[in-house]
Amino acid sequence: MASEYYIGLMSGTSIDGMDAALCEVRQDGSFACLKTLSDEWPEHIKGRLHELCSSGPNELEKAGTAQNAVAAFSAVLVNRLLELAGLDPAQITAIGSHGQTVRHRPEKGFSLQLDNAPMTALLTGIDVWSDFRAQDIAAGGQGAPLTPLFHAKCFARPERWVFVVNLGGIANMTVLAPGGKVELGFDCGPANTLMDLVCRELFNRPYDEDGYLAQGGITNAAWLQAMLHEPYFIKPAPKSCGRELFGREFIAPYLDECLKTEADGERRRLGADLLHTLCDLTAALIAADIKEFMYNRGINEAYDVILCGGGVRNTALLKSIHNMCEVCKMPDGPQHSVLLCSSLGIDPDFVEAQAFAYFAYLSSHGRLCDLKAVTGSEQPVLLGSFSPAPEGRFVRSCSAAAAARAAAAPEA
Repeated sequence: MASEYYIGLMSGTSIDGMDAALCEVRQDGSFACLKTLSDEWPEHIKGRLHELCSSGPNELEKAGTAQNAVAAFSAVLVNRLLELAGLDPAQITAIGSHGQTVRHRPEKGFSLQLDNAPMTALLTGIDVWSDFRAQDIAAGGQGAPLTPLFHAKCFARPERWVFVVNLGGIANMTVLAPGGKVELGFDCGPANTLMDLVCRELFNRPYDEDGYLAQGGITNAAWLQAMLHEPYFIKPAPKSCGRELFGREFIAPYLDECLKTEADGERRRLGADLLHTLCDLTAALIAADIKEFMYNRGINEAYDVILCGGGVRNTALLKSIHNMCEVCKMPDGPQHSVLLCSSLGIDPDFVEAQAFAYFAYLSSHGRLCDLKAVTGSEQPVLLGSFSPAPEGRFVRSCSAAAAARAAAAPEA
C-alpha cells in the first residue's frame, strides 16, 4: 500500500478560527504532518458561534445557517491547503472534521458540534468523517477528550512517564505510562476560554497576546480560592467540560467587580489581576492533577510535562505552570521537566488538527478505538460518521469493484 493522505480540521472552544493539517500515513504506519494552514473566523460567523454556545431564541434556524457556514469555511480552507501542497482532491483519502462545539452535555447523552459534512464533501470532492464524539457517548463515554489516542502516538517515551497538557479553550491532560500506554485522559478545567472572555469584555481584544496583560497583574488570592471551590475540580476522571460550566457565569462576580469601576485605569488594573488569577487557576489545576495521580499510583519516577495548544504562547500562563508544578511537587519527589511540544518538532497550534486527520485514518481502515481509560466508554467504538463525496475515494472504490465484478462475470 502506498502512502495515504488525510486532512484534519479543528476549531476549538475559544472559537477564534479553524486549523487545518495535511498529514501522510506511510506504508510502515509512520505519521507525518506535511502542511498546515489556519484562518480566523469572519466576525459574523464568530459572533453567531459564540451566540449559539448559550440558549437563546430561534436556535434551530441560527444553528442551521451556522453549520452551513462552518462547512463552507472548511471547504475553502481545505482547497487552499491542497493548493499550497500541490495535491489534488483525488489524492486525499479523507478529511477528519471536528466541527464547532456549541453544547457539550454527555450527562444528557449528546455533544453538539456544528458541521455539515455532506456539504464539505461536495465542495471539496473528498470523503469526510465528522461527529467524532457521538458513538463514544452512545457507549457510555464522555465523548471527550479524544486527543489522548494521538498523544500516545506522538509523545510516548520508552522509560518515562509523560503528562501531555493541551492548553486550548479547556485544558485537557493525557497520562502516558513508560512505553506509551494511555493511563488516563480528562479535562482539567478552563484555560483560554475564560481569559479570552475577560479580554473581550474588559479590553476589547480577542485574547491576551503573549500574556502581556496578565503579566501586568497579580493574583487575587480571594478570587482564586473562590474559583477552586468548583466541585468539578475534585470530581474523579473520566470527566469532560466546556463553556456550559466554564463560561461567563463562572467568573461573573469578578468580571462585574471590574466593570463597576468607573475609572478606566482601575478597571484595566483589576482586569489584569483577573487574567493573572485565571493563569494561576489553570496552572494550579494542572499541577494538582499531576501530583494526585503520582501519589495515588505510588509513582516516584522522573516525568515530563509536555505542553501544546494555543495557550503555550501565553508567557504568563507558562510561568504559572512552571511555578505551580514546582510548588506542588511532593517533598523529595521525582525530578520533572516542563517542555513545549515545539521542542520535539511538533507545532503546538496544530496538534489537534493532526489528531483528527489521524482519526480519519483509523476510521477509514475500520479500526475501533478503546477509550475506556479516557472517556469511560463501555466498549471500543468507531470514531466519526462518514459522508462520502460523489467523486471521492469511497465512490471510486465502489465503481472500480463493480467494474471488476462485471468484467469477471461470464457472458450470458
